[in-house]
Amino acid sequence: MKYKFEIKKENRSIIWKILLVMIYFSFYAVSIRLFMTYFPFINKELIIVVGVLVYLFIILPMVFTPKWYLSNNSILIVQPSGLIETWEYFILKKGIQEIKYSIIENITITYEKISTQYIYNEGYNILFKVCLKSGDEIIFDSLLGVDKSNYLRGIEIMKKEGITFIDKYHILSVLENDNINLWEHLKKVEEGILDD
Repeated sequence: MKYKFEIKKENRSIIWKILLVMIYFSFYAVSIRLFMTYFPFINKELIIVVGVLVYLFIILPMVFTPKWYLSNNSILIVQPSGLIETWEYFILKKGIQEIKYSIIENITITYEKISTQYIYNEGYNILFKVCLKSGDEIIFDSLLGVDKSNYLRGIEIMKKEGITFIDKYHILSVLENDNINLWEHLKKVEEGILDD
């Protein structure tokens, strides 16, 4: 299927991803070696087999990139929750959620507070709350840390398809303005300093 637009969590090349996997593996191999050194009474082959299996099935999927696409008539979301869904996507290409434009009533742009230990005490995910004509809602992480101009372009494409956006926190206008920090803006909204 041909996509008109694509949002990924990161724009890393395949070479960078391979390098990242190799770095992870190096640290993991050192950990296994230390484990064998300090626990010599445990069978080394067993440690290696368990270590490799844990790496392949738990650590390797960490390089997966959440994403969403726009086709000519729908939004496609690939954001599996958990290890099993990630492997189902890798192997069976399951977990791709498709939302036809024709069944969308509107999309509300909102946020959720998250914990980010290494940057701030908290951060924010920017969410799309897709309200369907049936009354159901589908909520997913929309910004994914990508370049904001690319994100705004995707919203413009959807607006041209007749989709109405509700943005009571003025997130889009903040993203359009290089002089306003989105994190600071949402912090003020949350503290009641700005009207929501």
